[in-house]
Amino acid sequence: NDDGADAIVLGCTGFLGSAVVRELLGHGAEVVGLVRDRAADAEFTRHRLTGKVHVVHGRAEDLFRVHSALAVHEARAVFH
Repeated sequence: NDDGADAIVLGCTGFLGSAVVRELLGHGAEVVGLVRDRAADAEFTRHRLTGKVHVVHGRAEDLFRVHSALAVHEARAVFH
């Protein structure tokens, strides 16, 4: 998709968030994942989703970070 990401998933390393990411990827979506900390990033890597998802480090409470990710990646949907 050349027009930007299909979706940004806040909490993409959690139980539900990672399931949402896998489902979106299974449908060919371009996904941006907000990763809160390095430990979660390691878990994300273990599930081999890194490289398939554009990772943005930050917290969902950091509205500047979320808005920046939305602007940079031009995501059309947000999952939280």
